Amino acid sequence: ETQCLECENRTRVPEEFMDITVPIPDDDLEGLEEEDGEHRRNPVTLLVNSICTTEILGETEKYWCLHCHRLNEARRSVSYSELPDVLVLHLKRFSAHGSSTIAPMKVSSFLPTPLTLPCFCARCEDRGKGGGGGGEPSSAPCLPFDLFGVIFHQGSSTISGHCIALVRLDGGGGEKR
Repeated sequence: ETQCLECENRTRVPEEFMDITVPIPDDDLEGLEEEDGEHRRNPVTLLVNSICTTEILGETEKYWCLHCHRLNEARRSVSYSELPDVLVLHLKRFSAHGSSTIAPMKVSSFLPTPLTLPCFCARCEDRGKGGGGGGEPSSAPCLPFDLFGVIFHQGSSTISGHCIALVRLDGGGGEKR
């Protein structure tokens, strides 16, 4: 969703997706803070905040408002109306920022990864904020996502190294996605 900060008109562009790319900060995670001032040390909070982002478009990247018919500052947010049964997260471990060479630099920051991730679709987020859950107060909450497998790159650059896959084989009981 993009909201013009001049006229407050909102534009939504729904997109289908197969995976979600999660940027990993290339600096120390200790200094990151949430809006309320608490440190983001909870791995679930850190990951969900990296996925569902909000940014201000201004200065060199202003938004063309169809209502105002001009370039304005805007607030762009990423959220998901619904999520698939199998969610693939791509943790972006290479960055072109701060690189003096043409090849991207590997981001080695530690990112705590939860083994279970609660659903963060719009309906579940509304429910967590005390909202009505999209007008369906009797609807059951979505099931959480359990970590099933990991593919990672072992090496110092994009041109050398190995990709390694780890997959959980236990059957596990209970209700799962």
